[in-house]
Amino acid sequence: MCTHSEQQTVANTNTAKGDKRSWFVGLLLIGLGVWFVLGAANLYFGELNQDEGWYLYTARLTAEGVQPYRDFAFTQGPVFLAVYAQAQPLVDRWGVMGGRLFTGFLGLAAVLLGGWLAARLAPGPGARTAAAIAIVLLLCNVYHSYFSLLVKTYSLCALLLVAGALCLTGKGTGPRTRSALFAGLFFGLAAGVRLSAGIWLPVAGLYLLGRRRDAGRAWLYFGAGGMLGLVIAFGPSLIHAPQETWFWLVQYHTARDAGAGWGGLIYKAGFVSRFVQAYFVAVLLLLMLGVTVWMTKPRGWLSAPAGLLWIGAILLSLVHLAAPFPYEDYQVLVMPLLSALLGAGVVRVSQPLIPAAQQRNWKHALVLVILLGSIAAAVSSPINQAWVLRERDRIWWRLKETSDLALLQETARWLNEQRDGDVLLLTQDTYLAVETGMRVPQGLEMGPFSYYPDLDRTEAEQRRVLNREMMIELLETTDSPLAAFSGYGLSIRSPDVTELSPDEQAELWWIIEQRYERKKRIPHFGQAHTTLEIWSLRNPEP
Repeated sequence: MCTHSEQQTVANTNTAKGDKRSWFVGLLLIGLGVWFVLGAANLYFGELNQDEGWYLYTARLTAEGVQPYRDFAFTQGPVFLAVYAQAQPLVDRWGVMGGRLFTGFLGLAAVLLGGWLAARLAPGPGARTAAAIAIVLLLCNVYHSYFSLLVKTYSLCALLLVAGALCLTGKGTGPRTRSALFAGLFFGLAAGVRLSAGIWLPVAGLYLLGRRRDAGRAWLYFGAGGMLGLVIAFGPSLIHAPQETWFWLVQYHTARDAGAGWGGLIYKAGFVSRFVQAYFVAVLLLLMLGVTVWMTKPRGWLSAPAGLLWIGAILLSLVHLAAPFPYEDYQVLVMPLLSALLGAGVVRVSQPLIPAAQQRNWKHALVLVILLGSIAAAVSSPINQAWVLRERDRIWWRLKETSDLALLQETARWLNEQRDGDVLLLTQDTYLAVETGMRVPQGLEMGPFSYYPDLDRTEAEQRRVLNREMMIELLETTDSPLAAFSGYGLSIRSPDVTELSPDEQAELWWIIEQRYERKKRIPHFGQAHTTLEIWSLRNPEP
């Protein structure tokens, strides 16, 4: 039988474990509450993006059995289309909002798996603290919330990368063969969402090959899983349209040129500057971690799996930075991994420096400071201003009369009132086709990035886009009863994504004005708040 003192010790131990669980669960609930508030605001008030339209429109085509690259142009991997085709019932019901809902839950899953990864990288008493840091850094970040809701490749790619990282960091000295197989599969599928994520396959493969003594045959299974993921992702496209697949996944992205020298440096400096602004708390934590490691030189703070993940995250970030036009939002897909590494790294480095009696208070204080700092950064973010502010006019801030999404929905309702059956909509603002359920003419599936005036006709037909001759023919002969063009319409030259000359734009608009009659003008519409003009086809003369 247990003595009274032994029973008291057991009771105290159980109480301490309960306290540890309760503070973590409470913190998780606070983080999820902040995520819900930020997510709801970004869902409805977040600015529209042109990519959302043609991503969702091409996913609808995929759901109908149409083949990407062979039958329509698309600049990202086919896995994105295959997954988002499953979300078509949501999009049919709620339009762009349905696509954002689906994307948001993918993003939330990536963040929560990132917390699990942080706990695995910092085993023992610091696991919950590492997980809490990783989760708070992103759930309470309004920038991450916004770009994890936009219908882009980031949330899905992040989820697959974190899932692969979890498989690589299994218990023991190395991943088991089954875990390695799934790690390769997830990384291969991630490359099938966004090609830049493919950098993880050689990095992780070389890591496992170098550790084959303690990882057994895991590197072979990883290679098999990676090959399987790549075959699933790209096999059908390479069989049916190899040249088009290569063009859209590789050549298109290298065709843009920011210029050498000063111009290119400005774009890359802007990438870094905006990234620091978007993830200020995480960057500050990264700097503090680096300084602490440099000053204290702790032993064993960086495990082999964590070292691999750091290398992969850094290399993927450098791939994004090396793009001709680097955008800091590319980093959204890396952040669940980076946040997990930060959470685990801070715990591993700091634990030896804190007296054992102060460990618990220190952990709670650290997470609380990060939570409050993240909320403060979210409150001060320019993302929030964009919810309600349209522009600054001299000394006046002009407020939005309604959210961008609500204006899109209102415009779609008006267009549906004008339609007669399942009609074509002549537009490069593809989110109008998504919201109305209409179709766009063949060749305009990629919205504002569908016009390649300098291609010859054979190549344009092969790429499923429009050259100058084909665009003029389309405008002169289409039987679409309605047309809708914002400032993005008939104005962009691809693949370099530059503005058409005034004379080129005037030529295309002259054709529209001859065949169509302007019915409605909507200012401050869609991305960048340009003016949307809606036209109806003139009655043919008897």
